[in-house]
Amino acid sequence: MKSFEYTLEEGLIVLMPDGGITSRSYPEIESMIADNVPRGYTKVIADMARVEFIDSSGLDFLLRLKKMIESAGGCLEALNPSYYIKKTLKAMHLDRFFNISLDAEGASIEICNNGAGVRIPVHLN
Repeated sequence: MKSFEYTLEEGLIVLMPDGGITSRSYPEIESMIADNVPRGYTKVIADMARVEFIDSSGLDFLLRLKKMIESAGGCLEALNPSYYIKKTLKAMHLDRFFNISLDAEGASIEICNNGAGVRIPVHLN
């Protein structure tokens, strides 16, 4: 059973992990993203609304994921992280490394486009 859902749309991956981001759950996510980045899907929005916990291997995964995406000229945006996830990122000083948006209701999310911010409409279900 998958621990995440995702959609692909015009160079954008909207990733929706479910439960936790751990050594058991991230390899499948990493594989999906690694398969799609070379196909031009270099902008990733991780909707964290359903993520209840993250362990050290999950934090390491997020850093590697960010590096993989940015090396392809893209960017990673974390959307709607829970209080626990925000607190964990802040405690590890990782909140400085991630673009975090708290507005899950917004019609668009600012993500990068060759280093410049651009508004891209995103409809999250």
